[in-house]
This record gives sequence, C-alpha cells and structure tokens, in this order.
Amino acid sequence: MEVYLVIRDLVSLLVVGLLMIWGWRTLNWVWLAPKRLERCLRHQGFAGNPYRFLSGDIQELFTMSIQTRAKPMPLSDDIGRYVVPFQHQTANQY
Repeated sequence: MEVYLVIRDLVSLLVVGLLMIWGWRTLNWVWLAPKRLERCLRHQGFAGNPYRFLSGDIQELFTMSIQTRAKPMPLSDDIGRYVVPFQHQTANQY
C-alpha cells in the first residue's frame, strides 16, 4: 500500500514539474523573448511600437484602413498609402 503512495507522489511531482517547465517556456515565448528583443532593438537605435500581447497593431491597422477608405482616391496620386496604409506610414515614420 505504501508503494502506491510513493508512486503516486512521484507521478504527481513529475506532472507538476512538467507543468512548470511548460509554463516557463510559454511565458518566455509570449512575453519575455519579445520584450528582450524590443529592448535590444531600442538599444541599437531602432524605434518602433511597443510590444502588445495578443492585440499588437491590429486596432491601429484597422482604424487606418477605415480612414483611408473613407476618402476618395485621386487618380494621379500615389496608391501605396491607400492600398497598404499601415506599411506606408511605418516606412515613412521609421
């Protein structure tokens, strides 16, 4: 009977250990590595938008697309800012 308790405790310890390793790897992948990369790039002089978990620049991209489609596009104008407004703004800004 006591052997089963020891085996149960070892299996429980193994499961908890694996969950902790998985949690640390997930945290590193989702938050720590992007923030570390952002810090290194800023140190090298690259400016940019800060890292935002899950949302990123989606809201800004969506807003810019709506704003550019609200205005008519002149035929003689550069179409880049109307077709891909976020990339056009990023290229001009940085």
